[in-house]
Amino acid sequence: MYFAKHFLTGLLAVHLMWAFFFAAGLVIRREKGEGDEDAENFYLADLVIASVAGMALAGFCLLFLGFTGLLKPAPILATILAAGCVFSFTGPGNVFSWRFWRRAARLFFGAWNLPAICLWVLFVFLAMPAILPATESDPVRYHLPYALEWANAGRIYVDPFLRFPYYANNFLLLYAALFVFKLGTYCQLLGWLCGLLTCMGIQAFISSARACDLHEESPNAWFGHPEQYLVPLCLAVCPIFLRYLDTAYIDIPIGLFILTPILCAYRSFNGHRGAASELVLIAAFCVGAKTTLFVCLPLFLISCILATRNEPPFRKTVGLCLVLCAFSLPWYVRNLIECGDPIPPLFSVCFNRPDVIFNKADIFVLTHEPATSKDPVYLAFFPFFMVGDPESRNFREWGINGVMLFMYAPVLLLPCCLWLRKRWRPAAGLAYLAAAAVYLQIFWLLASTLGRYALHWLPVYVSCIGVALFSMRNYLAARWKSVFARRIVGSCACAIATFLCCPLRLRGGERLQKFYADFWKQTIPAVTTYVDDQRYLIGSIPCYGPTYALIETFKANNKPDRRVLDIGVSTEFYMIKDDVQVVGDWFGPARYDDLLKEVRHGNCSEYLGRFNIGAVIIRPDILSSESDRKFRGQLMQNRFIEYRFYQDPTEIYIRAELKPVSTLKLKAPAGA
Repeated sequence: MYFAKHFLTGLLAVHLMWAFFFAAGLVIRREKGEGDEDAENFYLADLVIASVAGMALAGFCLLFLGFTGLLKPAPILATILAAGCVFSFTGPGNVFSWRFWRRAARLFFGAWNLPAICLWVLFVFLAMPAILPATESDPVRYHLPYALEWANAGRIYVDPFLRFPYYANNFLLLYAALFVFKLGTYCQLLGWLCGLLTCMGIQAFISSARACDLHEESPNAWFGHPEQYLVPLCLAVCPIFLRYLDTAYIDIPIGLFILTPILCAYRSFNGHRGAASELVLIAAFCVGAKTTLFVCLPLFLISCILATRNEPPFRKTVGLCLVLCAFSLPWYVRNLIECGDPIPPLFSVCFNRPDVIFNKADIFVLTHEPATSKDPVYLAFFPFFMVGDPESRNFREWGINGVMLFMYAPVLLLPCCLWLRKRWRPAAGLAYLAAAAVYLQIFWLLASTLGRYALHWLPVYVSCIGVALFSMRNYLAARWKSVFARRIVGSCACAIATFLCCPLRLRGGERLQKFYADFWKQTIPAVTTYVDDQRYLIGSIPCYGPTYALIETFKANNKPDRRVLDIGVSTEFYMIKDDVQVVGDWFGPARYDDLLKEVRHGNCSEYLGRFNIGAVIIRPDILSSESDRKFRGQLMQNRFIEYRFYQDPTEIYIRAELKPVSTLKLKAPAGA
């Protein structure tokens, strides 16, 4: 009962966020019509574009407030009211009037069709794990700690002890806003919303292709087409997508913000508005979401030019491109001001230049990610290697589905579309879509083939495959006049789309039923026994109990300025990050290499004193070498006392002047 109430409250909250983003995106649309004809020209693609544009607009407002030290409830609400007043004079009517919201509701609900409703029902079912507290590595190490620290401080600032302190973080500002309003528990549902909009965007691509192929005025046929049901499932049921859908990772949101500008430009090939203003806003927000996404800027600039090619004068296109570049730069300007170097560490490696933040050891940690062999034979069979062994070091995922076997299809589609562009109406738009997919895939192959990073280009790739399948089916059906032949073509297209959705794992002859069985075996007991965050975390995270007891010890001794040295324990849980600062990583001011160097020199007192270490927490059996045993002995010499949390084997060392809480007991002597 508790979970059901919490789940329904979360769904209500995320849909209210969606309504706000949609309304914010609606006010920047070029059209200002308020009649029924405006609703008739508003389609599923417009719904997705408006929602994502509103999300980007909200993010940029938060960015301004964060840099000016006004990331607080009152300034945020004042900014919303001020923006509403501005758009009341420049946008489609008075945003404070009932008429505007009635029109917004008519546009929102009028854009839906049956495939979109079915997809939404599926995603509601998939949203259950998003209610559980975040425990995944990257979100609790730096995504959510960033957002929480900014929310607590009311401004954007650099914490050198957090990972990647000079990385761009546009999307995390939305998480920070949730923490500001005490809604941080719904951060994972914001990622879920991005996943839903991504799959709806894939449906919108096929809807636009349908309108172009069948010469329809409206792409919003209520019952849709089989591909509109099946192709989005290629992404929605993909193990990679499911694994990160309900976590606070930002890879699925990045995929959405890469897909949507391409959708804006693709629609211009089919006679619809290119949505250039929304494209610029979304693309600029995307470039600032992660430093490596700067490589997408050329693709977005070309997309902007294509979206405005039929809208003279040309100086408008140039102006939009300049705005796109300018709005992409805030984080790089901040890095230049803060540390004198706007170039991200990974780019410093690519250009073989020294970095002012990371040393060579740090660079190694950042660049040892998997990279595919550049051998042409290996690359030719790479999709089959991914299917055969998805858990290899090159990919590191549980599995993939059949759509990956067609990974090189956009490469083959591109010359075919260019050759047929005058005889086949959708060829130009499909060529652009295939070129975008190829561009993104090449960067992935050259940079890092980690499976999670494939989520950045998978939505564009799946859209390309879906549009190609739908368009070719219609092309063949138009060539063959026989009803029987058309049915055969339609059946084959549905069979291919179904195969694309099927999870595959050919190694050992296994399929991926085990993944889905394990997925729900882990999820259903958790949601049915979920009572509150504290009990869930203690039962799910092996070291959470000792960590929480350590935090309580610091509180009881009124020593919030002391730091905890973490060795192998993921203690950076964002829900307690504001109480005690956790240090210890392979890079940063308190890197492990420096600690081990001090230990080898005979005493780690300087290291412990320099970082004001009040306690050390060590995962069981992680330290076994001779130098590690020396470290334990040196802790004792520096007046650290070893404790245990009940029967938990996690090692906890606390300075002698600190009194532990009752749940921490002195470690019993060996043999006692």
